[in-house]
Amino acid sequence: MRRYEVNVDTPIDEVLDLANRYVSVRRALVEALTNSSRLTREYASQALLDIEKSNPELIDEFKEEFIDALYRPEAPTRYNCLEIISILAHDDMRLVDRAWDPCEECLYDEESGAVRLAAFKVFTAYGASTCPRSRKAWFLISDALRCYHGDPEFISMLNEFIAMLKGNVDDTVKDGAIEQFTFNAENATGLLKRKAQEIVDLSKH
Repeated sequence: MRRYEVNVDTPIDEVLDLANRYVSVRRALVEALTNSSRLTREYASQALLDIEKSNPELIDEFKEEFIDALYRPEAPTRYNCLEIISILAHDDMRLVDRAWDPCEECLYDEESGAVRLAAFKVFTAYGASTCPRSRKAWFLISDALRCYHGDPEFISMLNEFIAMLKGNVDDTVKDGAIEQFTFNAENATGLLKRKAQEIVDLSKH
């Protein structure tokens, strides 16, 4: 196949069909993550996320490029690449270690709650994998849960944290979770109270 040029006017389904068959198309999409056009970067990152969801092995070789794309200024590109990294990391958590700094920047993104939540998901998946990783990620996770209390994404963040607590989490992290959420478990109302109580119950050991 001749060199493929990414064109944002091409229907995404058509691109995905080509990308599933030709590595040259996948490489062109990855290269487009550095394109000068914001629209092209967003389009390419969405196509790559769709590939990752159906055939992750096809883009496994481009991990470093996805990390680099976390530095793009627009939220959609960073969100899509965070989602890709989150999926890839299930088979290789060392990827999160390499992506730590830009993921941390995304966790404190001032403009996009979706980007913050996607970064939070990366860190909670990482924290669920081993006790040492849970300790490493806890400061960021705890801080984010304080910073974004009451934000639209906050309940989703609590759900991700609850999923983490069901993994391989260190007792010091569980102790910290009990300290952080006991007040809400005892004094909040509604959904927040139920989620806080679930966190406290899961953290008892």
